[in-house]
Amino acid sequence: MQYLDQLNQLLMLTNKMLEYAKSQNWDEVMQVEAEYSKLMSSMKDAGHIPQGIQIAQKIQKLIVINAELGEICGRERTSCLNQISNAKNRKKAVSAYSNY
Repeated sequence: MQYLDQLNQLLMLTNKMLEYAKSQNWDEVMQVEAEYSKLMSSMKDAGHIPQGIQIAQKIQKLIVINAELGEICGRERTSCLNQISNAKNRKKAVSAYSNY
């Protein structure tokens, strides 16, 4: 697979992860991320990075989409942490009232 084709594939996978993250379909995000990581690894192992405007544009799109994906995942992580904290607080409240 040519480098530009690989970048196009990365861009497609990144867009998929973004769409799945927006719909909070985290199982699908993880599944696509595994494929993404495998492709990234194979590109790194190839050891050659050609120059060109098209490639620079694809990489810029990847950066923008990955930033948005990171924001969505970060918000979800914070939401999960808040839910865990709230559950612990409810458990403490129930425990406190149970002692009376």
